[in-house]
Amino acid sequence: MYRPMFGSYGQARAATSATFVSQASLDFGMLDKLHLTKMLKPVLGCRTVTKKSLIHNGETPEIWFDPRSYSVSVNGEALQCKPVDTVPMSQLYFLT
Repeated sequence: MYRPMFGSYGQARAATSATFVSQASLDFGMLDKLHLTKMLKPVLGCRTVTKKSLIHNGETPEIWFDPRSYSVSVNGEALQCKPVDTVPMSQLYFLT
């Protein structure tokens, strides 16, 4: 359960967030018809997005997982990480 934060009071919710809708709905006047206070922003060019469009997500590595040893390898290279003692931005009673 989240604690109350400054962004959840009054008109802050509407002023600090946006809902993405089609350009046609904005042209049709949805903001006025639905009496919304939240910002509506048009979605542009989403029908032409391909894997090549994702400039920071172009890799398609081969990932292998061994269910017996729980080892994971990516493109044949074993991944290893040491357990951590603390987790940043966490609260003790949320950890299981």
